[in-house]
Amino acid sequence: MESIFFALLKGGSLGFLLAVTSTSQAIICIQETLKRGLIYGLISGLGVAVADTFFSLAAGFGVEYVKVLIQSYGSIMHISGASLILIFGILMFAGKFEIDLSSVPEGRSRRSIINAFMPNFLFTALHPITLVFFSAAFASFPLADSTNQLGFGPLELGQLTTVAFISLGVFSGAMIWWMGLAWSVDKFIRNRMTTSVLIKIKRSFAAILLLLGAGMLINYTLFA
Repeated sequence: MESIFFALLKGGSLGFLLAVTSTSQAIICIQETLKRGLIYGLISGLGVAVADTFFSLAAGFGVEYVKVLIQSYGSIMHISGASLILIFGILMFAGKFEIDLSSVPEGRSRRSIINAFMPNFLFTALHPITLVFFSAAFASFPLADSTNQLGFGPLELGQLTTVAFISLGVFSGAMIWWMGLAWSVDKFIRNRMTTSVLIKIKRSFAAILLLLGAGMLINYTLFA
């Protein structure tokens, strides 16, 4: 029981820490909450939590495999993630921001749910730092020798259980942050601003995304 609690606590801390430092994803979550309401903000945050959980499982089951993956495809992931942020920033800056501040939009379609979920999922999935973060975290405690990682041999049942509960903690910790962020924006900001102010906020967010995407590309070009 103690080891399960420790695994959940460890994973929760990792998930929460990574969520708090996810700037571009937070912007998208806030944007969705302001434009469409709490549920869409939560769905946007869910995209990050799912991606984080997936990569925590990948890192836990195959630290050595993930290292090889980063070395082989890190450049493509970095450029793709930066380009996606730039594209979304441009679309956000140029798009309309029509919102009825008096009510939350009704009638959630499958397409609108996917549109809320996918940007943050892709931003997280295409960012190499996600893999690096979890690889370093799992490598810091001996779940198994490198010869027992995914692709190199089976993990023992106890190690599988530990990885599973750490990943569950990652999801829970991440969702605590995204639920808190979306709820706070919906309760204290969304219904207390005029549409014109929200448009200015949206354009400011778009500018930040453009700067982040450009900064990632410039940093990779100069220091890769």
